[in-house]
Amino acid sequence: MKNRIIAAASALAVCALMLASCSPSEIFGKFGITSPPSTSAPAPSTSAPEATSSPSPDLYPPMDLENEDLAKYIKLDYKGLELTSTYERREITDEVTEEELKGLMVYYGHYTLRTTGRAEAGDWAEIGYTGYLDGEPFQGGSSDKATILLDDEKSGFIPGFASGIVGAEAGAETDVRVTFPADYKATALAGREAVFKINVHGICVCELTDALADTLSEGKYTTAAAYRTYFKEYLATQEQFLEFENVYSGIFEALDEKAEVIELPKQQFDHYYETSKAYYASMAEFYNMDYEALLVANGLDDTAIREQAEKNVKSDLILYSVAAGEGIKITEETYREYIQSIVDYYNRSGASYTVEEIESYFTNQYGSGYLKRQALTEKVADAVYRLARVTYRPAE
Repeated sequence: MKNRIIAAASALAVCALMLASCSPSEIFGKFGITSPPSTSAPAPSTSAPEATSSPSPDLYPPMDLENEDLAKYIKLDYKGLELTSTYERREITDEVTEEELKGLMVYYGHYTLRTTGRAEAGDWAEIGYTGYLDGEPFQGGSSDKATILLDDEKSGFIPGFASGIVGAEAGAETDVRVTFPADYKATALAGREAVFKINVHGICVCELTDALADTLSEGKYTTAAAYRTYFKEYLATQEQFLEFENVYSGIFEALDEKAEVIELPKQQFDHYYETSKAYYASMAEFYNMDYEALLVANGLDDTAIREQAEKNVKSDLILYSVAAGEGIKITEETYREYIQSIVDYYNRSGASYTVEEIESYFTNQYGSGYLKRQALTEKVADAVYRLARVTYRPAE
């Protein structure tokens, strides 16, 4: 829950989103789900050298599949795919909306403190605390001011910490005894018993006023009712996105299984096959090696290169077949928006890249058409997901 609230808060701090005409990836930004790159990939270095052994792509140009009649190459019914998700979407009720709104207001400090009465389960409390091991305070175990949801499963704190505050008097001190989990990330604390001396500053009291709605939405929603309606829609769309993210790879696996390739277009096959051969030939020359020996050193042979080229062509046919069926095209405007989403992704982590730097980096690393293809891939995945039947199944 804490992660959900913080994610929502971060997005809301940027702007108030228009939901009606947007797909989940357009709203939340899905850069990082496709691979490569990924959310665990290092930030790009604009000083990264270009690959000196790559052949010119002009020697083996790809087909213009966007304007090609693909029916003679592939049969694919992409509508109504059966997908399985291990993420269970929440139903966004009015109660859930109020719970998340309260967490959002606490996160941004929009609350007053009630300093009388006892803390109850489900309350948000403002506290100060100091943790002790064997009677001595330990590093990282204290805070002068923190807010916590009094629910062990949703608090984000170790088990027993939040529930230990339940029943404490607001404005008073209490001791909470807990045991750190055996697999706790700070190994020096794992499995150890600790006592936290907690000062309960008070219980957080939140009220969504018209003025606060205006502040949270940066002027877009001027009444509490309008903001509450927007926020409920936002949460529902966020749930859809989280499910979409979960099934993303399964979308293309399912498409691959259903697709029937009638004929491989020779030009597209040659684009991949000949380009790969030329790449390894130039690499062999660079390292002063025999071509066949270099393939063996890389666990390859001509058959493997052919098979990979065929897989790449099939992936292209699937991608552009769905795009054609759904009328999806990457215009210059949508392409620029996609690159900007990548810039925003990295810069949210404290970097300061420009559009030009990001475009140059990925072009050097993956080729001139890579980013446009990634943008198309995400829009195709959005479209297929919207037409699919998704079933929840808990992870084993």
